[in-house]
Amino acid sequence: MYCKHCGKLIDEDSVFCRFCGKPQEIINQTEDLFVSAIPTTGMANGHEWVDLGLSVKWATCNIGAKDPTDKGKFFAWGETEAKNFYSEDTYKLKSFWGGYKKIGNNIAGTKYDAAAVQWGGLWRMPTKEEMQEHIDSCSWEWTPINGVKGSIISRNGNHIFLPYTQSMSGRGLLGNTSGSYWIGTLAEDNFTGCMSYAWGLLFFGSDFQKLDNLSAYRTSGRLIRPVLDDKY
Repeated sequence: MYCKHCGKLIDEDSVFCRFCGKPQEIINQTEDLFVSAIPTTGMANGHEWVDLGLSVKWATCNIGAKDPTDKGKFFAWGETEAKNFYSEDTYKLKSFWGGYKKIGNNIAGTKYDAAAVQWGGLWRMPTKEEMQEHIDSCSWEWTPINGVKGSIISRNGNHIFLPYTQSMSGRGLLGNTSGSYWIGTLAEDNFTGCMSYAWGLLFFGSDFQKLDNLSAYRTSGRLIRPVLDDKY
């Protein structure tokens, strides 16, 4: 073999180079084989996950999607069934006395979580902290696939694809120039203190990804990309 530093020919089992004296960083083969045997993809309750080396594993598809490029179904925040019309009047979590029913500030993994209800098992919506980790720790690249606009999010040699689509209001989309996804965390309106908004992911291009609580009106329809607890 050749020294990794000076490039001179040395014995195959050398720990140090006999010319420059630098270590050769010999890999423990048993440990290396164990690490390589850990799966980075898998199935849970019939749905595929990818391990990006984060605190949770991410699904390869949205709820209701046939494949990674399919947008899937839209959900109002806290509702677990898709519908044809998204508005204040059709929102199932309105309070009889006005405002909204109190269902908690974090619905991930609860009966109000569309991912937990639709997919079962340990699947759930991501929290605000998990989505922020996804933004901060991964590489985001705007890359259309099969004519579908979206971003490839990659880390540690693995990736997922998030197709673009904005919120659903009434029966129509507000556009498809960016991506809008729900998070399981409620947001307080900075102006009125009313819990009219929930946190969401907003992204477009390769350089803009942020958590959004200004346009994520909870009665609108948005997509959901489920996550799976890393202990799975």
